[in-house]
Amino acid sequence: MNIDIRLIPHNKQRYETSGDFYWNKKGLQIRVSKTEDPEEDLGVIIHELVEALLTQKRGIKEEDILEFDLMFNEECNMGLHSEDAEPGEDRRAIYKKEHLFANKVENMLIEELKK
Repeated sequence: MNIDIRLIPHNKQRYETSGDFYWNKKGLQIRVSKTEDPEEDLGVIIHELVEALLTQKRGIKEEDILEFDLMFNEECNMGLHSEDAEPGEDRRAIYKKEHLFANKVENMLIEELKK
């Protein structure tokens, strides 16, 4: 499996998100918004990797995740969610379990990196 991981300017994301993954003919693509905190950036990279692998293993299509995320972002633009709301934490998210597990891994890694 080929994995292409890139830190990019936030305004180059496909939609309003700090981390994104998708599959194409070249393999897994991970795009993370570059910040001033390398540990946070690495945490988000690992989050996206874990979430991508778990959702693929469980048959959750990336296209369905993207569709949900875009709908959730529209709801955010309409003021239906708080500013810090994440689509993967919404009760309707088809990938909520995988997202929450990826959050745990991300947070543990960041904690260790900052010691």
